[in-house]
Order: sequence, then C-alpha cells, then structure tokens
Amino acid sequence: MAHPLPEQSRWESEITELQTTDPVLGGRGGISNQQALELANRTRHLIDSKIDRTLEMREDKLGLMRETGSYNFTGVININTPFAIPEGDIVVVDLFLTHLPDQTIFTAGDTFNFDGLIIRAAYSNLTFGYILPHNPAAGIVGYTVSAPDMSVAGDQEIIITYRGFSVSYTITINPNLTGIVAGIEIVEMPIVEYNHFDSFSIEGLIVKANYADGTSGILPHDPTGLNGYTYTVPDMFVTGEQSVTISFKDFHLTFTIFVNPILSSIEITQLPITLRFAHFGNFIFDELGVIGNLSDGTMLFLEYDPSGEFGFSIAYPDTTIVGTQTVVVSYRGFQDSYEIEIFPIPLAIEIISFPNNLAFSHFADFNFDGLALVSHYSDRTTVPLNYDPTGEKGFNIIPPDMSIVGYQTIFVSYQGLEAVYLITIIPKVTGIEILSLPYKTTYFINDVFDSNGLKIIASFSNDDTWILDYDSTGLMGYGLSVPNMSIPQSETVTVFFNLKDPFRNPTNDTFLTSFEINILPSIPILDSMTPDEISGSDFTLTGVVVDNGGSEIQSALWEWVSGPIEPIIESPDNLTTIVSGLSEMGSYVFRLTVVNSAGSSHLDVTVNRIPDDDL
Repeated sequence: MAHPLPEQSRWESEITELQTTDPVLGGRGGISNQQALELANRTRHLIDSKIDRTLEMREDKLGLMRETGSYNFTGVININTPFAIPEGDIVVVDLFLTHLPDQTIFTAGDTFNFDGLIIRAAYSNLTFGYILPHNPAAGIVGYTVSAPDMSVAGDQEIIITYRGFSVSYTITINPNLTGIVAGIEIVEMPIVEYNHFDSFSIEGLIVKANYADGTSGILPHDPTGLNGYTYTVPDMFVTGEQSVTISFKDFHLTFTIFVNPILSSIEITQLPITLRFAHFGNFIFDELGVIGNLSDGTMLFLEYDPSGEFGFSIAYPDTTIVGTQTVVVSYRGFQDSYEIEIFPIPLAIEIISFPNNLAFSHFADFNFDGLALVSHYSDRTTVPLNYDPTGEKGFNIIPPDMSIVGYQTIFVSYQGLEAVYLITIIPKVTGIEILSLPYKTTYFINDVFDSNGLKIIASFSNDDTWILDYDSTGLMGYGLSVPNMSIPQSETVTVFFNLKDPFRNPTNDTFLTSFEINILPSIPILDSMTPDEISGSDFTLTGVVVDNGGSEIQSALWEWVSGPIEPIIESPDNLTTIVSGLSEMGSYVFRLTVVNSAGSSHLDVTVNRIPDDDL
C-alpha cells in the first residue's frame, strides 16, 4: 500500500545523487525515496514562504488603508450577487465594514434591521470581496449579525462575524415615551456597596417603564425627568445604609446602598510579649495587638493573615543580623512598626585566666579570685564575663565540697555553656601521736639517749595517717627535745612536728606529744692513789670515788684480800686509812667496796712490799 511522503517545510541545500552501489530500498527512510522527499521539502518551503510574503504585503497594504481611511471602491456594488469564495490556500485575513446600515437609531419596541449594511473581506492573495448575510436556505455561507435587545433603551453594540473575524457598529434605542405609564420597575440593580467618600454611580442600573397598553420600555437617565428617570444622590460622606429614589412621571422606587467606612490607618495597640530574639532564632509575635482606624471614627480589630487581605501581615525580620530591627506591620496599604532586638547567642565560654588558688586546705573556704572568662558569640564577638550567681548576666560557679580531699572539677556555667578546671583539696595535719615507744626508756645517769624504735604518726583531717621520719628541725619530720641524762630522774621527752606547708598546716601550728624515760643513778666509779710498791711495814691506803653515780655514797670498806701475812687496816671504813704490819716481803691485795643507792663498786689495789734498800 502506497503512503504519502512525510514532507516538511524545509529548504534542502542539496539533492542526494543515487549511486550505482546503492540498494533499491523503499519505505520510510529508504534510499530510493530520498530524492523525492528532498524535492517535496523544498516545494513545501517555497509555498509557505510565498504565503508569508503575501501576508506581509497584505499587512502593509491594509495598514496604509487604515492610515488613510480609504475603504472606497469604484464600480457598482451588487450585494445580491453571491461572491465566489477563493479556493485552495487563499484565506480570509481581515474583515471591513464598508457601509453602515440605513437605520442606526430605533425606538424601544421597534424591529431591528440592518438593511444597507455592506461587509467586505480581505484575502491572503491581496484580493477583496463583498460578503452577503448568512442565508442557509439560499445556500449562502455569509456573515452573521448579533441580535440586540430592542426593549432596552440606550446604546448597543452590533457585532458582525465572518470566518473568525469580527467588526461592529453601535445602534441607539430610544425609550418609547408616548404611552400612558402604569408603573416603573428596576430590572438591574447598580452597584449598591461603596467605600466611604466614593462617588455614587448608577452604572448598571436598568429601569423599565410599564405602559397601560401592556408594553414596556427601558428608560434612560434624564436629569430633567422628561425623557427618562431621575434619581436622588446619596451623601457619600455618611457611612451606613442610605436610600436612593428613582422617579419617572409620578412613579417612584427606592433601593438601598451601603457606604462602608474605609481604613484610614493602622495602629499597634499592644506589643508582642517577646521583643528580644536570639541570633538565628525563630521570630514570633504572640499577643501582638493591631487595630485599623476607620474613616468614621470607629476601629477594627485585626487578626493576622499572611496574605494581608483579611488581616494584617507582618514583614519577618532577618534574625541572622544582630542588632535593632524594625518590624513592619501592614494592612491594605497602611503600615505601623515596632522595634525588636536580635542579640548574639553565646557559642562557647573560655577560661583565659585560672584562679590564683588551685589548691586548698581541707575544709578551707573556697574562692575563685583571679578567675577570668570570656564568651564567644554567634556574631564572632568575644565579651568578658563577670560573676553573676544567677548565671544570666555573667558566669555562675558551683562551689566544690571542701570536705572531700583530692582533685575536684569546678564547673563554670553561662547560659547553658560550661567550662571546667581542677582544684586540689589537701588534708590538714590534725595532730601527732606515738605509735611505738623507743626500745629503751630506762637509762643510767649519763647514758646516751637512744630513740631507736620510736615511731611517730601524723593524723590528717581526712582520717589518713603518715609515719613521720626523724628530722631534728621538726619541719619535715618529727623532732625530739634533748633529755638531761646527768640527773637521775623521770624525764619527759617532747616530740614536735612543725610542718611548713600552707595547705597541710595553714595556721603554722606546732603539733606536740611526749613520752617519759627514767634516768637511774649508776654504781660509783672508783680509783686509787696508793703506790704500787712500799719498803716499810706500814703505808697509807687511799681510795678515790671518781663518780658517785649520781647517788650519795652510803658506805666504804677496805678489806685485806691476800698477802704473806694479814696486815692491820686501822680505819677500814674510810677511803683513806693507815695500813701497818707488813713485816714480810711480797704482794698484798686490798679491796675497796663503796656502796650507793645503785649498788656497790669494788676496786682491788695491789701493793708490793720490797726491802728497804731496794727503794
């Protein structure tokens, strides 16, 4: 089955030459149809181009005709001869009213006619032709004419239409004033609602007169009342309902209009509850009160309406900009405003200087003297912060529990932000005590004091204890008083601890404890001043108490211990005594016994008896 080529209005720059090697191929896209399609495209393009140029020429000619007003044609016009409509691609491009009808003024109730009307059409081939009225019975496809309402007095437009084009003219219908009026009535109401101070208008008002013969006619407005109706003019400076009276002859009608007060200004009567907003925060205007002041002195309470048609609208501020901003409230062209503040929000707080004291004694009063902070805000500013217990206008700080020893974290806060630092609470020394006494607490006179075995502990405020080392100064460990070992007595040895530490001993106290030692007297220490050799039969035996041991000598006694013969000790109870009767040569041993409260001491003295001439 054959199909038409899919031609397009396109100029082909060249025509394809078939080659001997090309296959014989038909159909859509086939090489055998390529030349025919290219020629068809060229032909269509030429036809369309001619029509476009013709239309341009026609527009130029019609434009000249419109400018000169020349629509006159020579020759005799026979409108009863149907015009042969051009065939093919020639189309109507415009329509002209060449001659008005014979009658354009009528009386209400007359029959409309358009006798004498001449209509001419312009075609795309720059020819013109006369168009007959449409008459299907006669087989004429011509122009159509709109039908006016002949019962309505006034001007009416008559529209002539042909093949999508239209022209028009105006007829005038006068009222029929010759009959006997039986009454009047309003057929169409005019505008009945106005704004204060508007001009009253009867536009749209149609008044009909009913006659005694049963006919009726539309009345025009006539200020004299002779050829139409009159009306009373309402006072548009007064709001509310007003009556307008329509009169014709002896008949009267009234209708009511309403004059609305108009808006003269708007006014903010109550500010919103929130006038300060955080940077980048949500803008709200809760409880904003707005009224409209009306032209008659009354007021209108306005609600929010984003469209601004039925209530006030509001221009949202830019909360990304810090500072004072004006919020504009609008309603029907009127505005009022109020100011808000966009304040920067703190993003972080920073400790730029730590307190002077980061260590405290147990149970001491906490302080943060020297602490300095700044707040970094959303607008890239930095502001120093002062202390404010409420945390609203400055930083707040949570005091630590000074009863807890060790490290504690101090929390500094400002508007939900926190910074921290550490302090140390150090236990205080509360006293010292003896954990164990020295191994030796009983001495003899002049013995050397020995503290070995002594253990001292320091007690702290947190119930902790330290074992102290010995330090003669008592600053870094315990010190001891020096006992008097030269006197037999019960001696108190004082233990002292004077730690120089502002935290562990903030009041610089010296802590004391003590224990007792006993110093006992010792046995006497003896010596002799007797010569080792003698030549006679008698000599002086002398004993010496070098040290009485801190105790009074209770007794002394010389005794013969050994020798060739027993000599005579004349005063044995004295330290010095005469000894006689050493008649034989040899060694004689004497013993001195001295007694004190500590006991007795013994000293043996040897004396050699030699011949007289040996000395």
